[in-house]
Amino acid sequence: ALAARPDLKAAQLSERAADASIRLQEAQRIPDVTLGAGVNQVPAGGSSFIFGVGVALPVHDRNQGERAKALIEKRKAQNQQQLIANQVLSDVDKALVAFAIQKRRVELYRTGVLTKVDDIQNLTEFALKAGESSTIDLLDAIRTRRDTLASYYQTLFDYEASLLDLELATATLLQK
Repeated sequence: ALAARPDLKAAQLSERAADASIRLQEAQRIPDVTLGAGVNQVPAGGSSFIFGVGVALPVHDRNQGERAKALIEKRKAQNQQQLIANQVLSDVDKALVAFAIQKRRVELYRTGVLTKVDDIQNLTEFALKAGESSTIDLLDAIRTRRDTLASYYQTLFDYEASLLDLELATATLLQK
């Protein structure tokens, strides 16, 4: 998840951009040297050549403000990256726990609950045919079986939703 999540990749790129900004601001604290050259032609036929070199001498400002701002941006980017990394780990942990719970619920339905409800309905039908039970008991068994199936289908939906949440948290496709 830490390698695949796009929000974390964006935070890492933001930190790299802050590093580049720091290098730029450090380079700009050194004054630039300016060179100049020219030709001055006099109408009487003479020419003079002019060469010049200029260096700005920073007395008070050595780009300290922009350098400090770039360092603050880097710290901000590092903090944001750590925050997102923690959020990614939290998202994965929550999704994994929810997935495990839903998977266990589906297994419980499949290993016992569904067969017991079917058995109860079949036994009630058999008891009704033998005269040992009433139609109301059969209708109650049918209703219980349908309610249990509806709960089972909801559990299957929750399982698939938790699998999707886990895929979103890890930013990878998972197999069932």
